Amino acid sequence: MPFYECKQSVVAEKTVAIDRFSNIILSTIKAGLTTHTEICAFLGVKEDDFVTMQFHYLLKNNLITEQKEGYVITHNGLNFLNKKY
Repeated sequence: MPFYECKQSVVAEKTVAIDRFSNIILSTIKAGLTTHTEICAFLGVKEDDFVTMQFHYLLKNNLITEQKEGYVITHNGLNFLNKKY
């Protein structure tokens, strides 16, 4: 009996809605509050609170960049912010 082996590589991309907290941070940066201190004050959280880990998530996923004047929303961040789900 002949034996056959079939292989297939599949790549799938799934787009999910951005979480509400990331959406608020991106909207805040877009509105002009760009420093970590300003954003935390606006959100009513301490600068060293655990929720600020969300900034690291946004930086890691290239949705914002950090520059000397503060956070800047990237093109990916703007596209992600403007998507309708």
